[in-house]
Amino acid sequence: MKIWHLKYDSEKYDSFFPADPSTLGIILSFDGRSQKSAWRPFYVERAKPEKRLPLSDIPNFLVGVPTFSERALDALYPIIEDSVEILDICFSEGKYYLVNVTRVIDVIDYDLSNFVRFSTNQRIMKFNKYAFKQSEALQKSNIFKIIDAPKDRAFVSDLFKKTVEMNGLTGFIFQEVWDSDQSGTGDGCDQSGTGDGSLSHEENDN
Repeated sequence: MKIWHLKYDSEKYDSFFPADPSTLGIILSFDGRSQKSAWRPFYVERAKPEKRLPLSDIPNFLVGVPTFSERALDALYPIIEDSVEILDICFSEGKYYLVNVTRVIDVIDYDLSNFVRFSTNQRIMKFNKYAFKQSEALQKSNIFKIIDAPKDRAFVSDLFKKTVEMNGLTGFIFQEVWDSDQSGTGDGCDQSGTGDGSLSHEENDN
C-alpha cells in the first residue's frame, strides 16, 4: 500500500486564477469543513493565456484545493464521493469543479514520522518524512487530508492513481510519500509546510 501527494503539472499545462482575486480568501479558508450551503460559484481565468498552453484534467489552482475537469470528475467521483464535496466554478472554455476534500483523518504515525514543530505553540510546521498508521480509516480513504494540515495538499491512494492512469487523465502528478512495505525504512520525504496553512499558487510542481 502506497500513499501519494496529489500534485498538478503546471509546466505543460495552463493554470487557473480567479477573475476576482478577492475570492481567494474564501478558498484559502477551506479546512475540511463543508462549504456547500454558502457556496456561490465564481469565475476563473487562464493564468498564462499568452503561453497558449493546453488545459489538463486537473489545472493548477491552489495547492490544497484540486480542480477537476468534467472528465476527471466522471472517472474519479465513484471512488471519492464519501470524502469530498463538489463545488461549481465558472469558466468560459468548459466545465470544471473545485474539489473540497472533507475527509480529514488522524492517521499519522508520529513515532515513525519526522517533522518540525513551531517553537511557540508546538504545532507541526512541516513534515520531512511521513509515516501512516495502517488503520481502517486509511485503507478506506482514496483521497484525504491529515488533521495536522487540513488546508494543505491532499493525499491519495493507489486506487486513485490507478484510476487516473487507466482513464488517461492529464496533468496529475503523484509524489510517493509512504510505502507500507517499507514502513520505518523508506524515506517518505517531503518538504511540505503545514502549520501556516499556506496554499500558494504553484509555478512548478515537478
